[in-house]
Amino acid sequence: NPNHKKADPLHLGNGKWAAKVNKLLGYKIIHGRYFERSFDFSRASTTTRVNKGGYVEDVVAHMPRIDYATSPEGALLIEKASENAITYPISFDNSYWTKNNASITSGHQSPKLGGSAFKLVEDTSNGEHSIVSPSDIPCPSNRNNAFSIYAKKGERKWIAFNHSFGTKDYSKCYAWFDLENGVWGESTKNPSSNNLHNLTSVSLANGWYRISLTGVSGNIPYTGLPDVAEIRICSAISDGDFSYQGDGTSGIYIAYAQLENGHDEPTALMIPTSEGTSASRVADSVACFGVAQDFSYTGTQGVLFLDVEKYRGKNGYITLNDGDINNQVKIHLQSHRADNYCTVEYTSNGVTGWSTYDSVIMDNRERHKYAFRWLNGNWSLWIDGKEMAAQEAYTTMMPFNTLTQLEFKLGGNHTITEGNEFYGKIHSIKVADFLEDEEMAALTDTGEVEEEEGEEEASGGYYYYNGDLGFDGIGLVNL
Repeated sequence: NPNHKKADPLHLGNGKWAAKVNKLLGYKIIHGRYFERSFDFSRASTTTRVNKGGYVEDVVAHMPRIDYATSPEGALLIEKASENAITYPISFDNSYWTKNNASITSGHQSPKLGGSAFKLVEDTSNGEHSIVSPSDIPCPSNRNNAFSIYAKKGERKWIAFNHSFGTKDYSKCYAWFDLENGVWGESTKNPSSNNLHNLTSVSLANGWYRISLTGVSGNIPYTGLPDVAEIRICSAISDGDFSYQGDGTSGIYIAYAQLENGHDEPTALMIPTSEGTSASRVADSVACFGVAQDFSYTGTQGVLFLDVEKYRGKNGYITLNDGDINNQVKIHLQSHRADNYCTVEYTSNGVTGWSTYDSVIMDNRERHKYAFRWLNGNWSLWIDGKEMAAQEAYTTMMPFNTLTQLEFKLGGNHTITEGNEFYGKIHSIKVADFLEDEEMAALTDTGEVEEEEGEEEASGGYYYYNGDLGFDGIGLVNL
């Protein structure tokens, strides 16, 4: 419609972050000025994030986390509840950890602000130089279990560690990581049905890495394995070799071990109130309950855009809805066995007007850009700069002013359950008016981060977003 005046889009993120306890600010740019749009946020426990400087730091309860571990622009970190099954994850000098031809020294610089780090020092023996957890860490059968640890090279640059289940030799799986070059080395897997997978690493400040892997406990055909795990951390002399003649002084630096049952990959570091008990964190929850003008146009036409990283093995929704599921626009990121799909759906008055499964198989941990567009019975789905699905299906459309909120879960009246809420990293979200094909291609292009222009000087009632104002104890700044 040439007479239609496009509405100003609603934004979240895109390198512009501001937050305080229980609140996260999105924004609209209207006539070159930034208007605040508030998102509700909750998480009834403390947790951690990686700050701009590359260090892990504590985050108080109900404070949104803008995490910089994988992006210099920062991303909103949304995680499910979790628990660390290792009860002495900090003090490697505690008797909880058995030392094999090695000793532990304390007082070293930590990857966490105000935190602890230790050095695993080899002795002069010829053999394995390691520390080993108890062999009875609770670890339910037939589930993925994510192990992670922070490590830094010392005189030795290789670390080897394994995530073994039960007491059988065939359940032991070692992996090697090069702490100098930040790459994985050779992995030994016995057997293939119980192998290690999802090997990842994140580079942090001062030469530290967070290294993680996932193992499957008691997997078929080995259902007789006990529901327990053992963690073994070794200093290694080379790729594939952890048994060697020690010199009595060399070693590697280590900090913060974490084992999460039922997880395909690790979540943020959890710090126990006191060691000897499990540390845990409840899930993050975030939603935007908008004013009428934010979503007034979206019933009949609009675009829902996501720039996100979804956690492996989890399904999750991001929806525009009316506080229920009778009227909603949703993007559903799914995991089906080895394949991963994006489903989009438009529902009006309880009737689904269009729904499609995208046939493109994607790595569901990698960052992707999705955009769902609708206009008077015409729909299309764009992913990473390309139109992947489209359809003309003339049907009943929602009237103006129907959609009232943006949520990171299915429909407003649904409780937060596994496979319902989105978990991962939000780099950017945009709710926009109808966009032409060229604009959709540019919006979802995987090149440079989209640039936005807004006036730097603003007056009462306006907020200027630059970096992460407000997140680092500054508070929300009203310019």
